[in-house]
Amino acid sequence: MASSVRANDTGADNVRDLLAADKTAGSTPPPEDFGVLVGWTHRDGPQGISLAMQSAASQAAWAAREIDRRHYLMTRNQALLLARYLLEATGQRLDLPEPPHGWRAALAWLRGRRI
Repeated sequence: MASSVRANDTGADNVRDLLAADKTAGSTPPPEDFGVLVGWTHRDGPQGISLAMQSAASQAAWAAREIDRRHYLMTRNQALLLARYLLEATGQRLDLPEPPHGWRAALAWLRGRRI
């Protein structure tokens, strides 16, 4: 199972404190953690978006239901940047409805004013 250091576990108030504490401890960074993304959930919150990601280290781990879960808190801007990156990396695009033009725009504007 993967373990991670979170700011609230160490008592550090921000990332700079964590980095400074890590450098003074003289420890080597832990090896990178790899896995296959098998699921995720998200929730809107007052500070941003809470993202929970689930992964399995291997097919055998998946079969044994040994699933690691990580929680991340992102600002809305970070979530937007991540979404843009993933859309670009996969070659996908977000098809938004085209805004109305001409008389349809005028009609939509009038309906919005409820005349």
